[in-house]
Amino acid sequence: AEFVTLVSNYEFGNSFSDLLGNGSDLVPIGSGSMTAGGFFFGDGDGLSLDTNLTSGDYLIELDVTFANLDGWDKLIDFENRLQDEGLYVNPTANLLNLYSYSETSNSSVLVNTPYTI
Repeated sequence: AEFVTLVSNYEFGNSFSDLLGNGSDLVPIGSGSMTAGGFFFGDGDGLSLDTNLTSGDYLIELDVTFANLDGWDKLIDFENRLQDEGLYVNPTANLLNLYSYSETSNSSVLVNTPYTI
């Protein structure tokens, strides 16, 4: 079995800090509000992780609930918002889509339903 070492952990209790103290803090982009339940933001806003990651494989886990599904919502961006590559919600079928890698989920996502991705 292959073991994975947790590098950073962000739980949005009351801060954007890495709970392990190993990584960079998250930085809000635009506006949003933090509550004990998470960080809530609108179109074009979100969070940025400003760090120089070494090459290799990474695992990203998100707990997310969608307030609405009305467009190509980008969940993860890999290129500092300069390219289109990233993890999106496809508004036509409400499926997760890893653009431009042609990977699509098999299950639809719904509004006001919590998911771990």
